[in-house]
Amino acid sequence: MTSLNERIRKGEAAITRAKARGQDVTAWEEHLGKLKALVHVTSSDKTVADVTEGRIVAVEICSEVLQAHIWLAFDDAFDPGDGRAVFYGHELEWLKTKTPEQLQETHKAKLIFGRDTKIKGGSMEEKPKLGSDSEGLGFWSAEIGTVGRVSEVNGAEARDVPEFVPTKHEVIQIAKYWERRRLQIQLWFFVTGQSGSSEWRENFYASRRIDRIAGILPEEELNQALEEVKLDSKQEGKFSDEEWDIFKNGTEEQWKSFQDKMRQELESK
Repeated sequence: MTSLNERIRKGEAAITRAKARGQDVTAWEEHLGKLKALVHVTSSDKTVADVTEGRIVAVEICSEVLQAHIWLAFDDAFDPGDGRAVFYGHELEWLKTKTPEQLQETHKAKLIFGRDTKIKGGSMEEKPKLGSDSEGLGFWSAEIGTVGRVSEVNGAEARDVPEFVPTKHEVIQIAKYWERRRLQIQLWFFVTGQSGSSEWRENFYASRRIDRIAGILPEEELNQALEEVKLDSKQEGKFSDEEWDIFKNGTEEQWKSFQDKMRQELESK
């Protein structure tokens, strides 16, 4: 799994490349800012437990549920330094009540935030009463931070507002808004090869909202609105016709080749 800092580094490099080409990177810089906000500043204390005392400090486990090697530590100072997730003895009471999916989310959080990810009274935070489009897109929260929170997808901003009924014009603007959000995420991945749990939730939610609107608006009107957003995104990003065709129809190899090309352009400057 690519670390959050690595994703940020590659994102910054991609933005630099795009700026050199004269592209509008406003949306990408906004997305990069969100990633930077997730960075957990860890303690500078790197004290490692003294394993010569003759007691068991930690054991390495191959977890069938997580499909990964992890550490179970009995000393909070234990630091294996190998990039694997560390679970602590005092967390077991909390962990034993969790589903496999929740354990997998916990594992992801520990990989992202490192050894300072210790659960002390943490819990899967209850999501607000949201519409069906938010189903399955909740976030994971504990004392060390939150993974996958997108307020407009699984937070307070995603609540239905039954007191307000949008006009047809407003419904079209909503469709265009979510198409723009979806394209920002997809283009970010196209250029940088980077994505994460928040982007996955946002992209999935945007698709659900657009699908819901497709059941309301005539197909021709909706398609026209979405095409306008795609054309704007292509022009703002200054993508050539060939690059845009790769984005829409290209293979995994063509996407990787484009990302390599962008990286080489930056390195040659």
